[in-house]
Amino acid sequence: MKYTIIFPFDDTESRTLIEDFLKRCHLESTFHFIASDQTYDKCYSRKIDHIEWMNKDGWNEFISEVNQDNFNTNLSEELHVLSDSLLYTGEPIKLYSILPDDLSENSLELYGGFYRMKKWHNIDLTFITTSDSLSQSVLELTEFLSTDIVDEFKYDVLDHQTLWMGKISVLDKVDDKGYQFPGFRLSSNDIKKLKCRYNNKDIQYGRMIEILDVVDMSTVPTFLMTNITLQLEVVKDCKESRIFIEDFNSSNREEVYIGRLATYNTKNIPTCGLTNHLKTSAWKDKIMTDISCIQEPDEEILPSLQYLHFIITSDRCSDILMLTILKSPGDINSNIINILETVVDINEDTTDNICDNKVVSSLPCIDTLNLTLLHDHLNQLQCSLLKDWIDEQKKKNLNTTIDKKQLQVFLDKTQHLFLQSIFDNYNEDDHDKEISEEDTEVESIDPSKWPERLALQYEESKQKTMKRYRSTDSIPLSSPFYSCPQESSASLDAIEFLRFFQPDGSALNPNLSPVRKKPNGRIIRRLSSHESLTSWPESRSVKYHDI
Repeated sequence: MKYTIIFPFDDTESRTLIEDFLKRCHLESTFHFIASDQTYDKCYSRKIDHIEWMNKDGWNEFISEVNQDNFNTNLSEELHVLSDSLLYTGEPIKLYSILPDDLSENSLELYGGFYRMKKWHNIDLTFITTSDSLSQSVLELTEFLSTDIVDEFKYDVLDHQTLWMGKISVLDKVDDKGYQFPGFRLSSNDIKKLKCRYNNKDIQYGRMIEILDVVDMSTVPTFLMTNITLQLEVVKDCKESRIFIEDFNSSNREEVYIGRLATYNTKNIPTCGLTNHLKTSAWKDKIMTDISCIQEPDEEILPSLQYLHFIITSDRCSDILMLTILKSPGDINSNIINILETVVDINEDTTDNICDNKVVSSLPCIDTLNLTLLHDHLNQLQCSLLKDWIDEQKKKNLNTTIDKKQLQVFLDKTQHLFLQSIFDNYNEDDHDKEISEEDTEVESIDPSKWPERLALQYEESKQKTMKRYRSTDSIPLSSPFYSCPQESSASLDAIEFLRFFQPDGSALNPNLSPVRKKPNGRIIRRLSSHESLTSWPESRSVKYHDI
């Protein structure tokens, strides 16, 4: 966990609060201190290109090097420098600011500095006061930021369990529309188990959780889920994010969210100041344009990008959401290899001739329907065995509660025996069908004559034609007695009316006749005939090579 502490340099009481807070902090915590004057106008800057984070033992060294003569930097600019130096990740950071008695006349710039850190960088902001009464300028700042005011440092013992602080993105990337909810915190009760998943490598999490889809929980295969769970909660001062939690809790109990969170290697991660849409100039441009639209764009793809996929569920009794980590494709593939090794006896002498044994061609071909039936049957089998175990325990007057790890072992063992029995009872002769070379031959078709491509070209041509049509509001009246403005009059006698028609009753000007013959429309382009082609839309269901 990282902490940033802003304090008036001449206030001895604030120094005492900081020193007491450092004694309670976790050893792995790092700090950044900003010493300011009594009005939060100027602050001490060490004139370095990047922000240095120190351990709690570096507090004395920082105080010894602070000189009142070096207070030559605006505090608002120092906050922007701090924002630019942050990594482009969702690293958890808390900011404590010890409020002065009064703010400077130039304090308006502080609004933007604090607001940027809270909204764009998801920093948990807390104000601390050592005075019984606050000035009007200080109260206006705290009301604008909707931040708590406390009289001491709030040390949360769960801070060292916090893995990530960021926002949730619900975005339709096709239409580029959606919502972003800031102020979320992700924590874990067993960080060691999560680190074992990454082989104890140091990783960083991305800036936002992306909601991919809403699915029925009963359709999620159990073999995709791991026993690693995380807790997702919202900071209490984010009203829009609480609406997201309430909406999720009030939805159907069977529906869950599928989400993902980007993970990066700790090396070569750029800072926010190096990205075009997160640096200080981008923030000021956003504020000048529209202060109500201050959300950052989507996360850029960084080197060594991998996604952590999970299922989001809720117990509906609290505002904390549970994230169940899903297995990665590598884990699933390794499990498949383990199953193959148990089913097919591959000796060391025959590993070189594995292609000659045609192991892959002899495996059963399971379609989607059969896989769904197998999954449902496995769930019923596990439930029935678990129920039998409970009944047996009740008969013996024993405790029916089971430990979570024991339940996981029981389900894994049942699944393993179930799959083992399927492969043992599988009859290779009944399902193994050799595909002849005649069936695999596909007639080569010119890509320009693909029915799908011709249909798309026709639809595109039709849309362009419709866009070229003039609006009916700009077309003159289709009437035989429509005339130019200089020939128009307020009244129209019968004799004047008859001069617009010919003796046979037809209009004098055929282009202005209300009964004129409609011109021929645009010739519809037909699909070229081909022996192996079908017409649209039947061609959509036909499978072609490389389509």
